[in-house]
Amino acid sequence: MNGDLEEEKTGPLYALRDSLGHISADYMGDFQRAMYMESADSRLFPVNGEAARLDSGNAQKFLGLVGQDPDAYSAITAAQQAYTANVLHDFLAAEGKDLTPEDDSRAGNLVAPGAAIAGIMSNSRADAIYDFQTADDKAFNDAAADNAKWVNRIVGLGTGAIPAPFSVVGEPVNWLAEDVSESVLESVKQDKTSEAERAAGNEYTKGRQAVTQASEDAAKSFFARHEGIDRETRDYILLDIRTQAGVSHSDGAQWNSSGDGT
Repeated sequence: MNGDLEEEKTGPLYALRDSLGHISADYMGDFQRAMYMESADSRLFPVNGEAARLDSGNAQKFLGLVGQDPDAYSAITAAQQAYTANVLHDFLAAEGKDLTPEDDSRAGNLVAPGAAIAGIMSNSRADAIYDFQTADDKAFNDAAADNAKWVNRIVGLGTGAIPAPFSVVGEPVNWLAEDVSESVLESVKQDKTSEAERAAGNEYTKGRQAVTQASEDAAKSFFARHEGIDRETRDYILLDIRTQAGVSHSDGAQWNSSGDGT
């Protein structure tokens, strides 16, 4: 995007790279709506204030470029997982003991946008490491701990009440924040690939497994603390969540890969 430069840091937008990631994290509801073109009045994916009405294609390309920066990547990843967990928990809590196995697809649909964003992030990380050589796995992993604050912020304040600018809570405010923080760190650590895997076209396998596990864990953390939901219902919901998270991660990675070089 910067043309021929002596080095990355001479680019005109270099200083904005992490800030753009934080802005994206703060608009996570809008970005999740954009992934599968959810309507601006969606009640499933609440936003902070007025809906941004992001264009789906532009949102995907924007995230793909910004996600090449380790700090932005980790902020977006943390916000995505926290927001997805909130949305899923809101649904499970609202349905409660009325949940049935037939609700499995509804739960799967709720994790789909976040998983697609995770796929974009996986592709962006691989681009930064192997195509542009602007960062390495250590840089991405190290940035994750610094951006755990996004979990506290979004989980602590709720998906529908995220004030701007920052209002970061210093410590995890409840068990969900703690669970998601651990999940984010593990996901970022797993979301990597070797040169051999990239050459063989398997560069997103670990990232796909990571987001599938994170999505399932979000539901499991709810079930572990809420009794009265039968085993069959839980199993069907977890199965659909795993399946949809995997499919949507592949969607996001493919969207970003097909747009490389634009």
